[in-house]
Amino acid sequence: MMSTLTTSSLRDGSWCKRSPYLSALNSSSTCHLMVREKRSTAMAKELAGKDFAGIGVTDRYCAYHWLDNSRRQVCWAHLRRDFAAMGIQRGMMGECGRLLELQAREVLKEWAKVREGKTTRSEFETWARERKGVVETLLGQAAAARLPVKHAGVARETLKYFECLWTFIEHEGVEPTNNAAERALRHPVIARKLSFGSQSERGLRFIERMMSVRATLRQQGRSLLDFLVARLSGHDVDLLPAMYGTPRDPSKQG
Repeated sequence: MMSTLTTSSLRDGSWCKRSPYLSALNSSSTCHLMVREKRSTAMAKELAGKDFAGIGVTDRYCAYHWLDNSRRQVCWAHLRRDFAAMGIQRGMMGECGRLLELQAREVLKEWAKVREGKTTRSEFETWARERKGVVETLLGQAAAARLPVKHAGVARETLKYFECLWTFIEHEGVEPTNNAAERALRHPVIARKLSFGSQSERGLRFIERMMSVRATLRQQGRSLLDFLVARLSGHDVDLLPAMYGTPRDPSKQG
């Protein structure tokens, strides 16, 4: 069975002065949080693990370029924000940006219908494949516009990884956004603001592990308190999701 891992990172104040980056790697049943000094390819590989053979749902950040295009899904929510930024520009760039943002909005809207059971996956796949040519043409026009340079660069890079926009069509179980990982970061961010983080490496490792356990158990619909009491009482309980039935759908968690 293909494993799908969703990643996200943010620079959140100071977990400690040397390690401001908090990252989350999220699958359907588990969550792994990591605090490191830099957001880098090395961090992404450490987070995913050396034997990762699934599909990563990520943003466009270069730290994820080591993933083969066939094993990567670029987040459409991030793309929509990029296209919206293009859309406020003048001239051809602005026109292309507004049309691309509309396409991104439609992709997410139609995918929501699939999740809600209002349309079939096969119908969505047919619809999405028809949209691919439109999106590719608009990206080409934005790249050719050249100015502003920043947005033309975004268009060129998106074209370079264009097939990564549509991996979720080819592989059932892959989501078009990394929203699950973004949600997994919310609680740790609030906890950091309330506790002022940690000033030691030992404290950072404790935070990573406890926050990872909490998020994993939450996705499985299990109690953190019950798990900790059982482990501290010497009972043989595990985080392995196969032992606890069907996990919660991360996209439906608040």
